[in-house]
Parts: sequence; C-alpha cells; structure tokens
Amino acid sequence: PQAPLDGNFPKAPSPNPEEERALHLGIELLVKEKRDLLIATDPDADRVGIATFHWGKAVRLTGNQMACLLLHHLGKTLIDQKKMPPSPAFVKTIVTTELFRKIALHFQGALFDVLTGFKYIGELIETWDRTKEYSFVFGAEESYGSLFGTFVRDKDAISASCLIAEMAA
Repeated sequence: PQAPLDGNFPKAPSPNPEEERALHLGIELLVKEKRDLLIATDPDADRVGIATFHWGKAVRLTGNQMACLLLHHLGKTLIDQKKMPPSPAFVKTIVTTELFRKIALHFQGALFDVLTGFKYIGELIETWDRTKEYSFVFGAEESYGSLFGTFVRDKDAISASCLIAEMAA
C-alpha cells in the first residue's frame, strides 16, 4: 500500500521511525502474517525503527534498546571471529543509555560520550584516522541512529538494517 513514490507520505502521518504511527501499517502486516521482524527507515535512511512479533503481539524497540543490542551483537561477533581491532572505540551521545557504556567496557573497548549529533562522532573518527589512537567500531544515539564502521561517517540506517537482520538471523 505504500509502494507508489509520494513525498507527502500519505500512508504514514509521520515518516519518522521513532513514532509509532509511522510503523502502523507495517506492524499490522507483521502481526497479520506472524512475521519475526519489521525494519523501517526514515526517508533519508539515517534512522531505523524495528518491531518484533513476540508472544502474539508486536513489540517496538526503542533507540536505546536497539543501540545496546547492536553493540552487543557486533562486539560478540568481532570477538568470536577474532576481528576486534586494536584499541577499539565505541561512542554514544550523552542522552544515550548508560547500558551502552557497560556493554562497550565488557568488550574491553574505550567508550566516549559526545554531544547529541553524529557530527561529533564523525569528528572523533576523523581525529582517530590521524592519530591512530583508537579504532572506531560503533556509535549510536537514543534517537534511532547508529553507525558501524567509518565509510559513511553519519548515522546510517542501511548498515544498521543489515546488522539488525544479521542479528535476528
């Protein structure tokens, strides 16, 4: 029902994945077809929202929950595959849950707090590219944005969606 391109987003009163009404049609389909997971990005694909089908109903995850789950998945995968870079660094914004810090420290990485906005995460990545002091691994904020790796240097719902799908699999 949302396939035709229309910048007015007539089927979504708000195209922002952090708002429940933006995911309404997707959640209805998730429940009706008893699927495992709904992944939805905003129009410019920098934020991603998800819902899961759990015990017969849809459960939406917050940006904080998703950030922590992705960080744990990524940290565990890198450790298990012996691919964690030297001096790993994880970054969160000051409004992101402190659970993120505990998970980062569990994986023996450095954790940095920055002001809200991915430009601050990008500035750290740029600094570390020059100094080689740390290897950026993952950054996130509570407002449904995250970044894995240094290719994009801004919140990226495409790579986050891939990580979500991998984690769910």
